[in-house]
Formats: sequence, structure tokens, C-alpha cells
Amino acid sequence: MGENKQKIVTVLLLINAILITYFGISLTKKINMQNNILANKISNISHSVSYLENSIPNRIQSVLDDRDNLLDTAEYKYENIDTVNKKAVVNLAVNLKAVSPNSKIYLAYSEIDENNVREIRLEKKAGLSYYANIELDLDKNYQYDVIEKVDGGGEALLNVNKQYIYLYDELYGFRVQTHSSGSSRSNEQMDLDFSFSIDDYGKYELGIEKVLLEIWYEGNTIDQIDITESIVNSDISSIMNHYNVAVASGYIDSSMGIEEFAEHIEYKPEEKYGSRTYYTYNHSIDYDADYPELELDQNKAKAISYKLIITCKDGYQKLLSY
Repeated sequence: MGENKQKIVTVLLLINAILITYFGISLTKKINMQNNILANKISNISHSVSYLENSIPNRIQSVLDDRDNLLDTAEYKYENIDTVNKKAVVNLAVNLKAVSPNSKIYLAYSEIDENNVREIRLEKKAGLSYYANIELDLDKNYQYDVIEKVDGGGEALLNVNKQYIYLYDELYGFRVQTHSSGSSRSNEQMDLDFSFSIDDYGKYELGIEKVLLEIWYEGNTIDQIDITESIVNSDISSIMNHYNVAVASGYIDSSMGIEEFAEHIEYKPEEKYGSRTYYTYNHSIDYDADYPELELDQNKAKAISYKLIITCKDGYQKLLSY
């Protein structure tokens, strides 16, 4: 009997130890979970405080800048572009929030990062609107401030932030832009397609003179093709599907060109914003017919790349690599 009691006591002690261990582990997990939740909350609060510490000064500065900034809007447009002498007459117009009585408004401008500041008086247009025509160099970018001068020699800066006229960037840096390109390969041929645009600002001499397609293989030029007459203006490409359907259905004869078809259906292209024109082009390379000496196949054609050399009538040239 004594041995049975001892066994029962031992079992009960073992069960008690197991229960204590289980509840201890469970309690530890709950404590750890609560600690993690608390740590995350503290971290979130810390991030929020850090964000407020950074954003509040910026917001205060923005409010102060807006209070001090008396320049409401500023914009410019080209009155004339002389590509021969690389000059442009720019019409600059500003709208102010307030001016002092009997004050005169001036434009203080210079090349970006240069100290050759020049001043020109802005003429009053109406109300708080002022303007001036300025002759600038096409191959430079400019910065300017709007200054108010009052009788007695006092003057004030009306804009908080510098204003810019990006002549070089617009006429040379970004005149030609690439938009999309792609290629596909089969066992017999490789198909290339791409699109680009050019902004001629309504000036004939800023438009396209020639477009060359260079085909490269393993880092070497293997062909150069004049595609000037083959690139498709977006105004034409927009009715290409209608033209193809009309030919396929027999509505028109295939001898009718796209331009004639456009006139026939009295097609009117979508309204064009600005002076940028978009072009597309598709080119197919037949491995055997075009470059038999390379013994191309679908795998070898991966080494083919191409470039566009776009030349404008004023001599400006842009290289686009694909």
C-alpha cells in the first residue's frame, strides 16, 4: 500500500511539473508576443515622431515661402527661332500677386551657374501681368529672378525660387525622344519596331532631314539603311487599320494609297497638342536574304542590335541606341 501511495504521489508530482512547464511556456509566449506588439507600437511611434520632426520644418518653410513669394505664374513661348545664328526671341510673361505703388518690374537673368546677370524691364500688360521679349542663345539654359524696384532706390526679390528657361535642353537635348521599341526572332527572320518623336516648334528647319537605321552584329556595323521615306507619321498610322480593313473587304482597291484613302473618307486626325510629331517604323531582317554571310538563326540573332541616326535640317543630330 505504501508503494502505491508513493507511485501516486510521484505521478501527481510529474503531472504537476508538466503542467507548470506547459503554463510557463505558454505564459512566456504570451509575454513575448505582447513585448513584440509593444515594440512594434514603439517603433511606429518613433517613425511617426521622426516623420513629424522632418516634415513640420518643411511645411513651415513651405508656408513661409508661399507667404514671401509674390510671383504667381511665369511662362515663356518662342516668338522667333533663328537656327542659323542660334538665337531665339522668347516672350516671357509673369503674373504677380502684389506690387508696390509706382514700382517698376525687372527681369534679372543669366546663364545657369554663371554670374553674367543682365536686367530688362518688364512691360505692364494688364493688372498684375507683365511681359518682355528677350533675345537669348539657343545653345544655353537660363535662370532668372523677378525684381521690383521703387522710387528712392529700394528693390525687392518677388520670387522665392529661381525660374528657368531651358533653351538648350528643349531645342537640342530633348528635341528628339525615343518612346518604345521591341524585337522578335523566329528561325527565319527578326522583326524590329520602334517609335520616336520630334518637336520642331513649328519651324521647318527644326524638322527631320534624314533618318538612318544602323544594324549592328556583335559590336560591329553590318548595314546602314536610309529609312527617311519609310517612317510612318502617327497621323497616318492612326488610320492604317481602317485602310487595311477597307482593302481586305474590297471597299477600296489596293492601288489607292493611304493619303488618298484619308481624303476619300474625309479623315481628320485627332487634335494635336503642341508641335511634337510621333513616328513609327517596322523593319524585318531575313537571315538568308539580307545577311547570308552571317549564317544567322534564332539564337545568333540575339547578337543583333540597332541604332537610329536622326538628322534635322538645321544640322542637329541625335543618336538613339536600341
